[in-house]
Amino acid sequence: METYGIWTPDRRLVHVWLKPNAARLRALRLSGRTAVGEAHHELRRHWRPLLESDQCESWRVGVLDALIQVVRCQPRAIAIAVLDSALHQGVIERQNLEQLAVQVTSRQRRVFDRIDARAESGTESLVRLALVDAGLRVVPQVLFPGVGRVDLLVEGRIVVEVDSAAWHSTVDAVTRDYGRDLQLVRRRRWVVRVSYEQAMHSRRQVVEAVRAALRASRAS
Repeated sequence: METYGIWTPDRRLVHVWLKPNAARLRALRLSGRTAVGEAHHELRRHWRPLLESDQCESWRVGVLDALIQVVRCQPRAIAIAVLDSALHQGVIERQNLEQLAVQVTSRQRRVFDRIDARAESGTESLVRLALVDAGLRVVPQVLFPGVGRVDLLVEGRIVVEVDSAAWHSTVDAVTRDYGRDLQLVRRRRWVVRVSYEQAMHSRRQVVEAVRAALRASRAS
């Protein structure tokens, strides 16, 4: 996915497509250091026919085949985040989703109901999905004049900003974030900031924090 400019989580398996007659490779393991960053990996192997066989290269399959495997193999939330990213980056178009949907099971097809191309990062997608699944109304990428766009607006009251080390770690970026937060609070919007680790591994706690912020904002 990374080679197509699509968001991917840090921890992942290595997936390899094999020709149908490559049965001897069923026990194959990957040794040595790889782009994934660990010394030794189990491979997940695939023998299904490719949708875009003409796009297959020695080091990657076509983007649609890669996305099909994401939907088949990844947890629902990760699959939605990856598809959000693919659409947002313009790697695929809306009409490609129909091509993908017919290649997966009816249960897996449910991920397509939650895709939103407005998401600017995979972690934003994960947090949005957790909040929506909790029954909250969430709008991504809302513009506040004089402030700019915020990642998520929950129930019209709580702003959720999903931070990443890449864009929010410098002194200038932190100062800018604090300034935006002050302006939003002046407009009676509570701000909940979520780190990459929280977005990836503690989304239940994020939902609880947003609900607490909603209760507090209604009581004030």
